[in-house]
Amino acid sequence: MSLADLSAQIRAALKWLLILPAILLLLWVVWLVAKEVSKVALKPRGQETAYGKLAPPLFTKTYSTLTASQFELAASFPKKKEKANVFQLQTGSKFSEKQPKELVSFFGLSGSEKNQSGNVTTWKNSSATFSLDNSQSHFEFRLDLTKESSSLPTNASVDKDQAVKKAKEILKKLVFLPKDVDQDNPVVLFFSLSAEKRSETSNLSANAAEINFFRKVDGTRSSGDPLIRLLLERGSNKILEFDYHYYPLNSVASAYPIIDSSEAWEELQDGKAFTKEGDEFDLVTATKINLSYWESKFSQPYLQPIWIFSIRGKNDSGEKEFEAYFPAITPSFLWKGESPISPP
Repeated sequence: MSLADLSAQIRAALKWLLILPAILLLLWVVWLVAKEVSKVALKPRGQETAYGKLAPPLFTKTYSTLTASQFELAASFPKKKEKANVFQLQTGSKFSEKQPKELVSFFGLSGSEKNQSGNVTTWKNSSATFSLDNSQSHFEFRLDLTKESSSLPTNASVDKDQAVKKAKEILKKLVFLPKDVDQDNPVVLFFSLSAEKRSETSNLSANAAEINFFRKVDGTRSSGDPLIRLLLERGSNKILEFDYHYYPLNSVASAYPIIDSSEAWEELQDGKAFTKEGDEFDLVTATKINLSYWESKFSQPYLQPIWIFSIRGKNDSGEKEFEAYFPAITPSFLWKGESPISPP
């Protein structure tokens, strides 16, 4: 090998020694970019904020804001919590071929008038209506009290435990009691019913009991619209109304930052909390604060945490107890307008 050939080989080797680090640096940069892109595009469920930004709970659009001249805190703030889980709600499974027939028979509407509108089938006779959504196993039953009011018992004492027991028996018979429904802590309300009106009252002066079942999630009972609601007549326990609006829950959760309960209390005093009550109050007293999850009978993509305030409101009309709600998710993770995510 001549000196010229050796010199050429050395120059070639040096050239590759200079190029190789540049190639390795480029490959490293490409790997880093690909890694970051994959985190965004392929982020698995269960990691923090996996669902991106969320639509605010539906009560922010359907309820009124709470207004009062004076606010008073008569409750302690819950233990500080940095994050809470958000769960994905799924479309309910469809009814089997025989279930609608069994339900129609159960409600005594076999052979009645039947109408179809989209996914909803309705059976109706002179005194009752049963509507069933074939796409997601939801249904509603209503007894027409204008036709049945004469058979309603007069107001008297209603046994809460007996009403709950009867409701569970009905659900067990129909096989409509999902495992995550909180059977042990239903919300029971009492009503005085007639053909003309319905007013909430105590169990000592009612002729009907409403049993509301919610979901048990992360050790707490959900709030909002009940998953299952039965209105039962006192005495015979006749079913006056029956709603079933259950959405299955994906058990894999994603942790989201939440605001502290003290911050939620400040927002409530600024008139930014929501309630079903439309009245203005002279004094609002918060007697309890707890973290829960908001359910809706309307489709929503996610089950998310909310702060609930048990409220005692006073005005010229007297004193009233009710609840006020505020989104618990840190505002930067909530959409300010309509959510771009389609509901299930």
